[in-house]
Amino acid sequence: MQRQKATQHQVPMHLTWWVFRLPSRHWTKQSPMSALFIERKAPLRLSTQRCPRAGPSAATTESNPNSASKGARRTDALMVDWKPEVWISVYAACVSTSALLIQFRNWLTSGPRIRCTVIPDGVIIGGNPAHDERDLVIVNATNVGSADTTVTNLCLERRWPFYYFWRRRPLASYIIPNPQLKEYPPNVPHLLEHWTGAIRKRQDYIKNIRDGEYYVCLYVSTRVRPYRIKIKPSFAQADADS
Repeated sequence: MQRQKATQHQVPMHLTWWVFRLPSRHWTKQSPMSALFIERKAPLRLSTQRCPRAGPSAATTESNPNSASKGARRTDALMVDWKPEVWISVYAACVSTSALLIQFRNWLTSGPRIRCTVIPDGVIIGGNPAHDERDLVIVNATNVGSADTTVTNLCLERRWPFYYFWRRRPLASYIIPNPQLKEYPPNVPHLLEHWTGAIRKRQDYIKNIRDGEYYVCLYVSTRVRPYRIKIKPSFAQADADS
C-alpha cells in the first residue's frame, strides 16, 4: 500500500505531556503512537499552549521533559502555608531550645570554680616593719562557683617544657606546709572563699624560680588534679645571668 504524503499534524494538547513522558524504548512499530507518527510520516509539532500539568512552556518541555515536573514539585515543597499554628510551633521550638541551652550552661557552671592568680615578685608592706617580707610568690584564689570547697595543699613543681608533652611527671616537687604570711594563723586547710598564700624563695634550693619551668599547684578537696599556674619568666633576670 502506497504511503500517503506527509502533512503537517497538530498533536492534541491532552497528548502533549503524555508523548514526551513516554520513554524512547516504547517507540516501536507495534505501539499505537508509532502508527500515528511513523506510518503517516507526520512531524511532531507541539502546541504552544501552556500545559496545565507541567507548568513551563512547550520549549522547556521539549529540551528537558523531566525538568517541568521536578520544578513543579520543588516549588510546591518550598511553599509553606504560614498559618498561626505554624508560627506558634516555631516560637515554641525557639523557647525550648533556649531553655535547654540555659540548663546546659548552668550545668557547666555548677559546683566550685576557682580563679587563681600568681604574683611572681611579691612584697609585703604593713604597719610593722618586723612583718614585712620580700622575695615572695603570692598566690590568690577565689571561689566563684555555686558550691563550697576547701584548700588542702599548696605545692611548687618544676616541669618539662611544653614540647615534651609525653612527659607528665614533674622534674621536681616541693610542698609548702606553711603558706601563710608572717604573723598570720595557718591557712591550710581552709574553706575557700578568698584565699591568699605565699611561697618564699630559697636560693639554696631553687636558684632561679622565674626561668619559665616552675608552676604553682593549688589542691582543693573537690578535685583530684590541682589548679596549675605557671610562674612567668623574668627576661631581665635571664639577661643579667647571661
